[in-house]
Amino acid sequence: MRIFKLLIFSTALIFPQNNNIIITTIDSNFVKSELEDSLDKDPRLSIKFQLKSFNFDSTKILYDIINQSKTVDTLIFNDNKGIRTDILLKIFKPYLLFPIDNDLDKIGKDIVMKYNFFYEPPEYELGLINKDTLAALIDFKPEFKSHYAGIVATDNYDDNLRIKGQFNLRLENYFKGAEHIEFLWSRIDSNSQQIKFEGLAPHPLGLGLGVFFRYDYELFMGLFTKVEQKYRLRANSPMFTDIGAGFVRGFNQPTDNGLQLGYHRLDYYAYTVHIFRDLTNKKFLPDRGSQLIFDLDGGLDRKDYFINGKFHYERFYSLEKSFFLHYEFDFEGIKYFNSTVPKTRYKWYGGASSLRGYNEDLFKSTQYQISSLSFCFKPYERFQIKLFTDFGSDFIHLYKEGKVGYGFGLAQVNQNSFVVVEYGLSDRYLSNGKLHLKWIASL
Repeated sequence: MRIFKLLIFSTALIFPQNNNIIITTIDSNFVKSELEDSLDKDPRLSIKFQLKSFNFDSTKILYDIINQSKTVDTLIFNDNKGIRTDILLKIFKPYLLFPIDNDLDKIGKDIVMKYNFFYEPPEYELGLINKDTLAALIDFKPEFKSHYAGIVATDNYDDNLRIKGQFNLRLENYFKGAEHIEFLWSRIDSNSQQIKFEGLAPHPLGLGLGVFFRYDYELFMGLFTKVEQKYRLRANSPMFTDIGAGFVRGFNQPTDNGLQLGYHRLDYYAYTVHIFRDLTNKKFLPDRGSQLIFDLDGGLDRKDYFINGKFHYERFYSLEKSFFLHYEFDFEGIKYFNSTVPKTRYKWYGGASSLRGYNEDLFKSTQYQISSLSFCFKPYERFQIKLFTDFGSDFIHLYKEGKVGYGFGLAQVNQNSFVVVEYGLSDRYLSNGKLHLKWIASL
């Protein structure tokens, strides 16, 4: 900011107005002191005083107050929280792009929307570090929680007790790039297991665009193997945490048993789009906010075009005191335009991760949708009790030939662990229920 000074001064009075300052003086020290005092009292850092007129006879000096467009010149971080500097500069770059007389608080809220490891807007202070350099001192609190997790679910298959196991390993900011890497392995028996590996880097090598990849291998009921690779470029916006587009390639290979039952090999290629928005208030056991996930693949399988989509939405509704509702809706569907959908690309559902109270992957269809409603009681911050109902259908009409699961559950969050126990039913016999156990432990 620049202050214009005079060469001739005398005694003075000051008359501050909205857009100018009038001083009657020829005392240079007084003029300088009062202009500097006016700068200190004005909360704006983007103003300057510019001499408009001077009357020697009346010693009347008129300064215009000019609010100039000023942006932050440099960023200073109290603590990098283990994130590389080039990544931090990309994350907080918006502070360098907008004039400081704008609402900089909105930038912090946008950052929370764009990156799902922020749950609180960063705090900032503006100040001059020399005559012409305006700096923003940034203090932020990312939530990186590397962890391993497991799911155990029981059901009855051919009158035999069957146990499904799943193991997850998730590393967050391991390479100090605000990235995450996740490995998943799940198994029902020797004929059904899945391995999945994925990673996301929001700003690889300090670039503006992010990169996502996923490798998915699955052996399904001894009938066929499925291998799929997905790659996306990602960006974010003030409305969504993640917007991505890329391509997907996959093939399904039937086993000898699958060939006998009419399963055939297929190879497919597609473009893919992805939208993700996370407004929940916690990474584990949230009780406020909402989340949305949308995936759509469109491409070619041999000579036939297809679309394959997935949609997830959940929202929390506060009631009185310690009570709230949790609503979830999931949809998956696939359509081939000139032929029937191959058996290897059907959607299977049922069990701990979709329709509780039923056996794992009990139902199959070209599409299905499931609505879930939980009535939750939180007697204190780290503990929840819930009653839930799941309603699933493979028809466009949600309530046509629907399948209902219901039950109860408990959830407990400790400093380094998270445990959920649920018991689901699909009929009125308590002994026919399915037990679902999920646990997470921090690394």
